[in-house]
Formats: sequence, structure tokens, C-alpha cells
Amino acid sequence: MSRGGPRLCIERRQSRSQLRSTTVSSITYNNLALSPLSSVLSNDVRTELWYRKNPPSGAYSVIVTIGANRMVAAGAMTFSGVHQTTTF
Repeated sequence: MSRGGPRLCIERRQSRSQLRSTTVSSITYNNLALSPLSSVLSNDVRTELWYRKNPPSGAYSVIVTIGANRMVAAGAMTFSGVHQTTTF
């Protein structure tokens, strides 16, 4: 297995009562867009995963833009040594 560059993953969670009027417009890291990977609705909580291949290293802000004034929780993780073509 060849080793690759870093990977940035974002997890976003929101309760079902707020889902109808709230969608994620975008997520960026260092002004670079992330791509949605998957979303799951379970136990009245929606979880979304977003990613970016080979993000720049450094301390940059992660910006989550949503379509309404709602409370959401989001967390960011980075991984190194990720294969860049067969990642998921």
C-alpha cells in the first residue's frame, strides 16, 4: 500500500427537530471547499461527513455555512498517510 498525503474530515450533527429548515450550504478549510461524503439520519440526529483530499497543512479555520440560524455541532479531524485515489 502506498502512503499518501493528509486528509481532512468534518462531521456535522443536528437534531431532527431542526432539519427541515437547515441545510449545509458549504464547508471550507483555508477558503477551500470540502466535498460531502455521506449523511445518515438515526435516532433523530442527522450526521454528515465532508472531506478534502490533500488539504494544506497549518492552522486554518473550518467554516460551516448553513441555510438558517440553528444550532449545530461540528468537529474536524485530520489524517496522514491516506491513499489519495482509493480513500473510502
